[in-house]
Amino acid sequence: MAQIGKTEREREVREQYEKITDKLFTDRSAFKDFLSFSGKHYKLPSDHAMMIYHANPNADMVTDYETWKKLGRQVTREQKSIAVFDNGNLKHYFDISQTVGKEIKSRWRLDKNTASELAKALSAQEGYEFNSITNCVDILSDRQTRAGFPEIAGTLQIPAAERNSFVKSASSMVRAVVAARCGYQSSFKYKS
Repeated sequence: MAQIGKTEREREVREQYEKITDKLFTDRSAFKDFLSFSGKHYKLPSDHAMMIYHANPNADMVTDYETWKKLGRQVTREQKSIAVFDNGNLKHYFDISQTVGKEIKSRWRLDKNTASELAKALSAQEGYEFNSITNCVDILSDRQTRAGFPEIAGTLQIPAAERNSFVKSASSMVRAVVAARCGYQSSFKYKS
């Protein structure tokens, strides 16, 4: 009987993967929101972040049951996990809102003083005068995206005529994720 439940849950998770993948490919607003979400959950594999976003786009901190226990928190009764596939098996996540217990420090945020010092340090390191952390992220992410692009273009078989647009979109996605991680807003322009 337990095996049937597991098989049913796996089928449900597969269906959810298909739904969120379709949504992110067709809904620009959802895709933009997901980039911001994934920046906040940058340690998660992208497919796990997609499933968590699909189940709870307001999730703040997520981890598995055992990690919550180690952190001094307990998942409250009757909470449904956010299930994902992890190496062929189901892994179950819970958001902090589904737990009680020891207080957890809030997520790190980039404050203005630290951002200014970081921009100065990166200016010295890169030999380029960055006027803000946003300018720094924009230029460095674009540079990094362009450096990795020849390999990506070959793998994805992107036609030469579409490569420049692809690089611009990829750079804007990287900026949006980094901006979310640092806690500031980034302009994101999606191009199909």
